Amino acid sequence: VRATGAGFEFDHHQLQEFIYSSIAPMLRVEYHALLAFAFESRANLADCPAAEVPGDAAVFLANHFLKGRQEEAGLRVVLRGLDHMEASFQNEAILELAKLGLQALGQREPGIRCDIRLREARCLTRLGRRPAQRAAVEDAITAGELASDPNRMVLARQALGMALMETGDYVTASEILEDVQQHAEAIGDKRCQVSNI
Repeated sequence: VRATGAGFEFDHHQLQEFIYSSIAPMLRVEYHALLAFAFESRANLADCPAAEVPGDAAVFLANHFLKGRQEEAGLRVVLRGLDHMEASFQNEAILELAKLGLQALGQREPGIRCDIRLREARCLTRLGRRPAQRAAVEDAITAGELASDPNRMVLARQALGMALMETGDYVTASEILEDVQQHAEAIGDKRCQVSNI
């Protein structure tokens, strides 16, 4: 470990992991929260709409707020963070952040749960993890229904249709995607109408 300015630099990441794992769990939680609040304050992001938070900052804040048990603050930027990582195919990091977000939610806010699960499902698709992808999609459908949100329900059903298509169940997939198309037209959701064509 070498001092670099006001911080430290580790010769090997395992040294950093060892030191981190030796910190008492409750102290770790406190440090994560303090880091997130300090970063948010220094970057003037506390009052910034989530969509305008820079992607890397959203990832940092979501991770540290959620690990610091500041659920409301972490969930505010978790979708922005997931979208940023999806754009650069940071698949394992997406799954880790999605897990943190889902743990923080519990059974609250099914709409956000649906959004997180749909992003998780897209990531699992890229990784070829079909059973986990299907589980994420089915949970997204349930969450969309619990949220009584027609747009989310359509997006989740569309994800199911695509998952079935990718596993070779073309007949069932076609039926679901036709149904999705009709519902998308009924509610004016052009995203699903275009992507189903």
